[in-house]
Amino acid sequence: MKIDSGTLTQVTDQDINPDGTFVIPSAVRRIGGYAFYGCGALTTLTIPNGVTTIDDAAFANCSELTTLTIPDSVITIADYAFVNCRGLSMLTIPDSVVTIGRNAFSGCRGLTTLTISDSVLTIANNAFSDCIGLTTLTIPDSITTIGRSAFSDCIGLITLTIPDSVTTIDRSAFFSCSGLSTLMIPDSVTTIGDFAFSECKGLSTLTISDSVRVIGDDAFDGCNALGHIYVSQAQEGGVEKIQDLLPAHLRDKVVAVSPAGRLTKSARPLDKLGLFDAPEPALPLATLLQESKKQISAPGQVQLIFKTHADAQAMQSALEQTGMQAGASAAAQYAIEDISKTDEINPAASAASAAATDSPSGYAIKISKAEYNQLMGDDLAYDCLSQSANDRQLPQA
Repeated sequence: MKIDSGTLTQVTDQDINPDGTFVIPSAVRRIGGYAFYGCGALTTLTIPNGVTTIDDAAFANCSELTTLTIPDSVITIADYAFVNCRGLSMLTIPDSVVTIGRNAFSGCRGLTTLTISDSVLTIANNAFSDCIGLTTLTIPDSITTIGRSAFSDCIGLITLTIPDSVTTIDRSAFFSCSGLSTLMIPDSVTTIGDFAFSECKGLSTLTISDSVRVIGDDAFDGCNALGHIYVSQAQEGGVEKIQDLLPAHLRDKVVAVSPAGRLTKSARPLDKLGLFDAPEPALPLATLLQESKKQISAPGQVQLIFKTHADAQAMQSALEQTGMQAGASAAAQYAIEDISKTDEINPAASAASAAATDSPSGYAIKISKAEYNQLMGDDLAYDCLSQSANDRQLPQA
């Protein structure tokens, strides 16, 4: 082991304890480039508080490293810092880290759990490429750019959440993430680089905003299962704009979705006033609910309230087509109930009474909380429902 002015510069297999651990002296403030390079005997490492920088390739090719603790003092994880640490299964990037360098965790093929704090501003090129064990990824809302090939070849990735902070998805960022089936690109994204989602062979449903200005060459090349491309927040001409940005073979897959055309993902708690967000509805699927305080109708149930009987019937049909019955018969589960507060003799009085009690009115369908949570948390379930409704050519509101 060698230390030079607070920088740990060299550790060899002979310095590693028989049990695979190594204790970094507390005086160390920087782990130098290639300091642990190729230490095959290292299995468990706790980096002490006080270390601020992990330099280039500091732990490169430490293939048996399975347990790693990075302290809150670390600010920079440099290029290739943990490349090919294939035994690493869990990783938490602490709140102090600002930069994750190029190829920093590339080839960490055993990595299944990754937590990136919202202090991170940059995920550089190839930072997590070839992490084939990664199944779920949430990009923190501090990130504006997802670097070139940052998560390429993460073939096990099934669930991807991209926050509203991201404006640029760079070239090949998610190339060959073949496990992805649904993808929602937030309204903040303006640029999708060349090959960004190319060879995502399982991708069947894509939601994209017409705020996108650039879709690079072959961005969705090889996405052979892609059946529907929804355009959210579509202004006049928005659908045509997205069609023009896409290659010819994808243009006929584009479907318009209004600004309220998707379930409000931020409204997951069942005690929120509104289950849907529909200030300017365009489709019954989007127009559904009048906001009220009585949408939790009974323990275990949520009440979806429609303005017209036709809208309720359309949703009933769509729900039944998806087969989301939650343990009850379809007829019973999705029966339409008229809960309009009308008074034929004195409609004005009836309206005043309804307003005073803040009661909902219209036509209600009850679904279970389990179904509601499935819709709110599962893009595929919602997209299935949405497409079912679209297939039935729901009337305009």
